[in-house]
Amino acid sequence: MKSKLETYINVLCTLQADALDNLDAVTAGNIVFTDPFNETENRDQLKLIFSHMYQTLNNVKFEVFQVIYNDNASFITWRFTANSKITGSFAFEGCSEIKLNDEGLVVFHRDYWDASELMATVPLVGKLIRSLRKKMSTNIH
Repeated sequence: MKSKLETYINVLCTLQADALDNLDAVTAGNIVFTDPFNETENRDQLKLIFSHMYQTLNNVKFEVFQVIYNDNASFITWRFTANSKITGSFAFEGCSEIKLNDEGLVVFHRDYWDASELMATVPLVGKLIRSLRKKMSTNIH
């Protein structure tokens, strides 16, 4: 199963807008995918989420740093970078919990990342987010 997970990670890291069908070979049709903005239980909807990402962002890059493999669930740590007309260039790090079925297809993928990092790059909203984060942080010198 470890090699199946590695294949999935490779697909994610090399995925392009015109190659979303590559997800078919590594994900189950009923995959559950969740991130701070999306939730689906269907591979076709997952492909729509990725399609929307590629329509709204440029220079998308997904880089995996660490893989923690387990028979029940695996975790990866990663950095996502991209740019858009609204935000300019941005990057954030996160981790994902990934579960495979007996056939080695991904049936569960949940991303954990701080959405406020992305929202802080959006004009107007970003100023509010940065101000709130500053007010809520501990001032340690």
